[in-house]
Amino acid sequence: MKKLLFILYFCVLVLSPMFGFEPDSSNVSLLPVRFKFYYENSHTIYTESGYWWGNYKGAHATINYDGIVRSFQYLIVSLRIGAGYSFAEQKDSLLRQRVIFPMAVHFQLTKINTQAGGFRRYNIRNVFQKIIMKTNLDIGFGGYNFADKQNISPFLSLGFRHQSPEGGFMYRLGGNLLLDNIVRKQSFQTAYYGINLSLGWTF
Repeated sequence: MKKLLFILYFCVLVLSPMFGFEPDSSNVSLLPVRFKFYYENSHTIYTESGYWWGNYKGAHATINYDGIVRSFQYLIVSLRIGAGYSFAEQKDSLLRQRVIFPMAVHFQLTKINTQAGGFRRYNIRNVFQKIIMKTNLDIGFGGYNFADKQNISPFLSLGFRHQSPEGGFMYRLGGNLLLDNIVRKQSFQTAYYGINLSLGWTF
């Protein structure tokens, strides 16, 4: 009996493909696929302008490049470099900052759901809801390199950033806290702060 069952099994397994009898792959259960989470467009060029108060007071503007280096389901890591000019003056010496070079690493915390091949596109009629759902919490750590002083002022930024996974218009609104000098014992007395607005394009 066992030999007969073995022969029948052998015939079904080997001969059935020869006659076009193949199992239906649509009914085969597969293991869950681990999708790669990423932005379809990861390069951003934007301008940033703002105003500082505290140890320095005045307006500034920069042109920046921001590129995503790692992206996960709820976290996006990007690097920023830029160049610009500051009209801010120190409150004691009235020295100006002049040419500045911002450098930073940004962490975007997002609640956007994902699917295979990238981020899910929302079909929401309400434009306000669509913008809110694609607005991320942006946290940045970096420094401003001042060409005249050969000094780097570290800063912490916190804001909201709208950057669509499909690319296009980008904006960011946030605040910065900076230290003019971290070597001094009373370095926190050199602190200054401000509000920045960024407008750009992701591609």
